[in-house]
Amino acid sequence: MPRSKSDNDTNKDSARAKYQAAIDKNISESEAQWSRSSSMLVFNSILITAITLSYQDNIKLPSLITVLLPIAGLITCWLWYSMNSRSFGWIDHWIVSAREIEGKYLDDSEKLNPVIKGEARRKENKSWFKAENATNILIGIIAVLYVIFLWYSLGLNFSNRFIHR
Repeated sequence: MPRSKSDNDTNKDSARAKYQAAIDKNISESEAQWSRSSSMLVFNSILITAITLSYQDNIKLPSLITVLLPIAGLITCWLWYSMNSRSFGWIDHWIVSAREIEGKYLDDSEKLNPVIKGEARRKENKSWFKAENATNILIGIIAVLYVIFLWYSLGLNFSNRFIHR
């Protein structure tokens, strides 16, 4: 006669399934995050190239286009920043969820806790320089380029404003 599972075994099985789901969601969101960032970086590179080419003497674009391209770039940076913040929020959520399940339900042998050079990995990354911040710095640098392009497109001259001879 088959033995029925106790409530403790059922809870543990449920916890294992939830734990695996949290790990899988974290991995999936991480991959999607970097895919989105790569796409946004390529798009911004193309847009910056188009803006730069529009300033050449042999290419004449209407002045409205040369103003709208940097504005489109700034909007793109804002969208990228928003997606980045939301995505890293979900990544953190799934990590916290997995750690909570580890702490409450799983034995040490079941925990996903890799060892690096003989020492268990840190539970939290308290460093300021995280991937999210590095990506946000990159977005900020690109946004500053768009502001400079917009400034130039509007006919504002840097040399007259900042360099006094």
